[in-house]
Amino acid sequence: VGLDVGLYDPANYNTGASTRGSTIGSSNVALATAPVEIKVPRIDIAVPIKWAGFKFNPKGSWITKKYEQVAVNTETSYDIWAAGIDITYSYGPFSAAFDFVTGKNLADADHWFLSARYAFTKKLRIKASYGQAKSENEVDPSITTDNVETTRTAYGIGLDWFLAPNLICIPQVMWFDRGDDNLNGTGVKIDNGESAVYGLQFQLLF
Repeated sequence: VGLDVGLYDPANYNTGASTRGSTIGSSNVALATAPVEIKVPRIDIAVPIKWAGFKFNPKGSWITKKYEQVAVNTETSYDIWAAGIDITYSYGPFSAAFDFVTGKNLADADHWFLSARYAFTKKLRIKASYGQAKSENEVDPSITTDNVETTRTAYGIGLDWFLAPNLICIPQVMWFDRGDDNLNGTGVKIDNGESAVYGLQFQLLF
C-alpha cells in the first residue's frame, strides 16, 4: 500500500476566456468572457495497492475555478473533481486492465475502459479493448432544450509480434461509435456516426 500526492500549477487555466477541462460555460457569454482565477493548485491523490496478482489504484483529483465580474461586483466559482480506480491483473500468459473515472464538470463526466492480453508465445500476443465515455452539459438546468448529452464507445483488437527483442510489429483495428442517441442542445436526438481505423505500427524499444 502506498500514497501518491501531486500538486499541479494551474497557471494554464488563468488566461481569461478559457474553460478548458470543463463542460460549464460553453454557451454562457458572461462566463466565457469573465477573468478566471484558480484558488488552489490542482490536487491529485492516488493509493496504489498490490494483492496477489492484482494491482489497485484508487485515485482522485480536485480544483476550484473562480470567475470574477460575471455581473457587476460579483463572482462565480465551481469545483472540478474526478474520482476513479485502475485495476490490473496478471496470471501466467494472461493480463487484464480496467480503468474507471467519474466526476463533476469534466469534459467526459464518466468513462471506463477494459483491456485484456494473452501471450501465445514470447513473440506473439493478442490484445483486445472496449470502453465507453459519457458527457453531459446542463448550461441552464431550467431550460431542458439547452442540455447536451453524448455517449461514445470504442473497441478494438490487435497483435504484438516481436520481430526482435526490441522491435515490435503491431497490426490493429479500432472501431468508434460516437453515439446515436445524443442530445445536441436543442432537444433533438442525433446520430454522430461511426468510424474505423486500421493500422500497422512498428515500435522500437530502447
